[in-house]
Amino acid sequence: MPIEIVPMSSSGTFVLLEELQNSLMDKPEIAVFWNKEVIVLKPIEKHEPVEPRSKEEKIRRFFEIADRQVIVKDIIGISESEIQAEIEAYRAEKRCDFQHFLGRSSPPDT
Repeated sequence: MPIEIVPMSSSGTFVLLEELQNSLMDKPEIAVFWNKEVIVLKPIEKHEPVEPRSKEEKIRRFFEIADRQVIVKDIIGISESEIQAEIEAYRAEKRCDFQHFLGRSSPPDT
């Protein structure tokens, strides 16, 4: 995934690179996710409205999803704390790579 730096105005607006603008032309909406460290823009397709489901259908689907989660956990055998540790290690690695890209640190050891 390429990393580019774009200027931001004092009002908080910025212009996407032309390549990104072109790739988003046919996307009606963009989802925005963020936390203190990262902002993610994800193009999404606008979906046709779905008929509202009955309470019974919602409950049935909830339990289907829950059952699948239990099966996956049993197969994979990984705990939530192990998943969180992997996420934190990945974020730390990416922070180091990004700081190096900005020229603010020495390259990571390989």
